[in-house]
Order: sequence, then C-alpha cells, then structure tokens
Amino acid sequence: MPRRPLQWVRGIAIALSAIGMFMALWVMPLAEATTIAFSQPIMTAMLGMALLREPARRATWIATAMALAGVAIVLRPNLAEVGSAALLPLLAAAGMAVTIIANRASVGQASVLRMQYWLCLTALLFLIPVVPLLHATGLPPFQLDWPHWSVLARCILIGGTASMGHGLIYMGTVRAGAGTVAPMTYGQLLVAVALGALFFGEVPDAAALAGAVLIVGAGLFMWHATRRPIMVEADAAP
Repeated sequence: MPRRPLQWVRGIAIALSAIGMFMALWVMPLAEATTIAFSQPIMTAMLGMALLREPARRATWIATAMALAGVAIVLRPNLAEVGSAALLPLLAAAGMAVTIIANRASVGQASVLRMQYWLCLTALLFLIPVVPLLHATGLPPFQLDWPHWSVLARCILIGGTASMGHGLIYMGTVRAGAGTVAPMTYGQLLVAVALGALFFGEVPDAAALAGAVLIVGAGLFMWHATRRPIMVEADAAP
C-alpha cells in the first residue's frame, strides 16, 4: 500500500461522504441535498490552501462567502423541518473534499487503478464495523436484513458507476489542482434536480433555487479565476 496513513484517510473520507449522502436522502429532497453537498468545491479549495499550499487567492474567499450564503438559504427551511439531520449533506461534502485533497497528495505513488483499489479496500474495512454498530442503535433505517434482489442490483450499479466516477476524478486531480477540478462536478446538480422532479415529484422552491444559483455561481467564479493564470502560462509556453 503506498503511504498507508494517507490511503486510510482517503478510504475513511469517501466512506463518510457516502454515509452522509445516503442518510441525507432519507430526510431531504434529492435536489436540496445535492445542492448543499455542492459546497464541496469550496471546502476543497480551502483545504487545498491550508494543506497543499495552493495559492490563496481573493477569488477563493469571495467564492467561499457566496457558497456559505447559498448553503444557508437552502439549509434554513430544512433545519426547521428535520432538525440537525439536514447537516448530513455537509458531512458528505466534507468527506469528498478531504478525499480530493488526499488524492492530490497521493499523486505519483501508484497507478490510477491501484489507487482506486486501495480507496475501495480501506473504505470497505472502515464500513464493516460501522454497519453492525448502526444496526445496534435499533433505529429502523439501520436494521440489517436480507435485501430484495433489486436492492442488490442497485448497489452493484451504484458501486460500479461511483467507482468509475471517482477514478475519473482522481485522474483529473493528477493533471490539475484540486480546486480546479472540483467545480467540474456541478453537472451532477442539474441531473439531481431533473431526476428528483421526474421520479419523486420534488421540485425545488424559489429559496432552494436561489441558494443553488449562489453555490454553483461561487464554484464557477472560483474556477474561472483560478484557471486564468494556467491558461496564460500555457499560451506563453513555446
């Protein structure tokens, strides 16, 4: 295993991100949970500055303020309805942000396939004891039983697509800064809104849409501001 402690950080962070998002979808509409989870690029940029010594730009601080305002707008009604459980998407965002930072710190240690293998293995070893602990709480959502075959099929589909998606994210972080890659996942937000409306009849209200615009706008603003120096350097190269 390349740099074992760092690989455990990657696995545990992605496992916590998955737990946060799955649990969030029990208590929140799909579009709103996804919107809050998309504060992740801002968290990634802040961690990149603190841990990877990536440049601290004024654009990052402006984008952070915008994203926090957007999260507050989306989160406020959900806090009133479901309580602190509405903070679960923030756990998902934080876990993914730490994963991306750890990916960037792992560049060059092994091939993409090997890094993906260790991510999955360490996440699995972390989740094996977590599942029976949650079962022991006695809460209905965490009770273990033998699932219907369709549940297993959906788990296989989620595992395959998520592993492929994370592999592509890792390949992206190999080639660019973590803060540059993170906003590219905003396409997921559009898909989540469409699927929530199509399959669950969950149409975001005006406040949720306003918060989403702020969060996405913050991420895209930060991406544009941090990409300009890279593009100038590329144009100046012989």
